[in-house]
Amino acid sequence: MQEGGREVALLRCGQGRPLAGGCTQLRRPAEHAGQRSALPTCIREIGMKRTYMLTLAWLAIGIGIGIGIGIGSSARAASTPTTDQLEAHPWQLTRATDAQGKRIDALFVRGRAPYTLRFQPGYMSELNLCNQASSHYHLQDDRLILESGIRTTALCINPKVDAQERRAETLFHGRDTAPTLALDDTGALVVRNAKGEVLVFKPAPLPAK
Repeated sequence: MQEGGREVALLRCGQGRPLAGGCTQLRRPAEHAGQRSALPTCIREIGMKRTYMLTLAWLAIGIGIGIGIGIGSSARAASTPTTDQLEAHPWQLTRATDAQGKRIDALFVRGRAPYTLRFQPGYMSELNLCNQASSHYHLQDDRLILESGIRTTALCINPKVDAQERRAETLFHGRDTAPTLALDDTGALVVRNAKGEVLVFKPAPLPAK
């Protein structure tokens, strides 16, 4: 039913029952003398167009807020570390996965201290392997550039430690394949190399002097 350009619905209301929903009670006159009046009729304004527009408006606001939150979360999720941040403490490996997302088991040896990176002015050391390695380093945007690396040459008796060291040697190498560095929102150092491997290092306390 259309009334005054607005779409309305007629709801039959039982006699003696309260009307709900802000309805206006009307009574239709009897068509013939002696005929009982029609049951009360309740008219409810639906306002479909207005309701539809309000729904779209709230939906747009919700989407906008969601996008804003998503952008903010992405912006906070990762940032390029500075040399001061890298050199503030050692970094211990806590997670390592290959390009297929599989854990790189060789980098973890039960009963030994974790593979650790130590950045100091001008160079980066790799610690807790069979041998100790050190390379000159600098940052190129978010890329870690290592040059002129040196390594001790002790014999690795434990085959697992030997495998760990050999696997670690493949992680960082070459200017054209330099890994990228990022700090995530937990403060962990995330390293990604050209092979699709992802390494996560947590900050560790400085060694006691």
